[in-house]
Amino acid sequence: MFTITENPLLNETINLPENIKFNTLYLWALPRNAIRQVVADYNDKKFIGNENDVVNKIVTDLEVLNIPRTALNCLTILKISEIGFDDSPVNRTEMLSRILSLLFNVDNIPRYKTRPDLKDTEYTLGYFCEIMIREDRYFFTRNDFLKNLNEFCTGMEIDLEIDTLFEILYENNIIIERGNEFCFKFSYWIFYFAAQRMHKDKEFEDFILTDMTYSSYPELIEFYTGIERNRNKALSILTNDIKNTCDIVEKKCGLPEEFNIYNIAQWKPSEEKIEQMNEEVSDGVLKSNLPDVVKDEYADKSYDKSRPLNQNIHKILEEYSLLRLMKSIQACSKALRNSDYATPEIKHNLLKEILRSWEQISKVLLVLTPILSKQGHATLDGASFVLNDYFGDNEDERLRTIIALIPTNIVNWYRDDIFSKKMTSLLFNHIDSESSEFKKHLLNLLLINKRPKKWDTHIENYIILSNKNSFYLLDIYNTLKAEYRYSFASDSNLRIMEKLLKITATKHFRGIKNPSKKIIDKFDKENKFTDVIPNRDVDI
Repeated sequence: MFTITENPLLNETINLPENIKFNTLYLWALPRNAIRQVVADYNDKKFIGNENDVVNKIVTDLEVLNIPRTALNCLTILKISEIGFDDSPVNRTEMLSRILSLLFNVDNIPRYKTRPDLKDTEYTLGYFCEIMIREDRYFFTRNDFLKNLNEFCTGMEIDLEIDTLFEILYENNIIIERGNEFCFKFSYWIFYFAAQRMHKDKEFEDFILTDMTYSSYPELIEFYTGIERNRNKALSILTNDIKNTCDIVEKKCGLPEEFNIYNIAQWKPSEEKIEQMNEEVSDGVLKSNLPDVVKDEYADKSYDKSRPLNQNIHKILEEYSLLRLMKSIQACSKALRNSDYATPEIKHNLLKEILRSWEQISKVLLVLTPILSKQGHATLDGASFVLNDYFGDNEDERLRTIIALIPTNIVNWYRDDIFSKKMTSLLFNHIDSESSEFKKHLLNLLLINKRPKKWDTHIENYIILSNKNSFYLLDIYNTLKAEYRYSFASDSNLRIMEKLLKITATKHFRGIKNPSKKIIDKFDKENKFTDVIPNRDVDI
């Protein structure tokens, strides 16, 4: 049952004698249909919520917390969901607090021992996790645990039986044994307790928020902002940091500010438009500060691209801080999602910088499309981009497909970090005030994916205002088709998507800005919607 994770906090090497051989067995993760059966059985005994919503909630929570799909983990989330089920990831800090409350209120603690106070436990373990993060050391002995925390509790005059605390953590698999030492089984416990410490200790708070230390631990910022949901100071620091990081990437790449082919791209482009798009990309890259090795991808089509790029690509992105920017987006998105009660101006400023960073990443990906279309992958200062599906039979076809999918991919990378239903008003207001067509488009893709209340009204208005032959209208059309075909959507949302698809198709093919229901119905009777509404393809 030993598990090697990819989490950098838990990396280790096991050296076994050569003459000893073991058969490695793994606990197989539950497929979604098995989780659905668990939810259905649980709902029969105690109703939690709509089956699809609950299944999605469990799958998402397990994935974000990076814990396996075991029956026990599913049941734990179901148990804590009995108290006010919420299908959005608005506050995982509260979720972990409920899990701890559940574990610390079971009846298997011997009567002669004192049940640890939950708040004292969080405070004390926060100190212990601070030590681990500062020292970058995540394994400890039982004696180290008892000694450090007993000394801390004595100094702080806290009455807490540390040996009982250790036993509870160990019995509930929060702490597990690794060889001769112990560690937290899942890294999110370290981040959760460290967040509690940040909230109580200003020195540690400053340590994490200074010099972007938090960029290595985005989950820590999520749990920290989730405690009170109004950390204006932290949001201001994050806003300034992501702005500065984006400035560095922007300056060193040197791409023109107006470099954006999506504004001129079309649903059905003419040969002239295709040539204009190619020139836009080439001119933008050749006028940039990018190294010659990247510019050669556009200037010399017959040149063997792979050899010099493989030699120089790491140097390029170490200078551009792209990986750091991507990590900052994660941390800032999680913080924004959890900051319901922060000042609106501060929230809008942070969202503005997040969107600007999304746009900057899209520009970098645009100039890397020749590498991706030729090699199928590109590694950028530790950040790897891989084509994981069919993109076309030849290099030119793959290049066009990659360009078309960049906006969707960026939204998919960060959608679960940034969205909760409680920030719907923030998103709606920001869309209305956003002047950049590209950023407005990204936010509308996010609305289609997450579908908060009244999402369809905003998307319908966006469709009406879009050019009938624009790339943006085509991208909305393709996104709606994909969501209709594959997503776990309610019947009402399926009807809404069907309506929006018909409006979009009629607008494009008939060239009418805002087609009426009568025109749409006439278009439908002509069997024009045969390929517009796809068949549903959902693995339940």
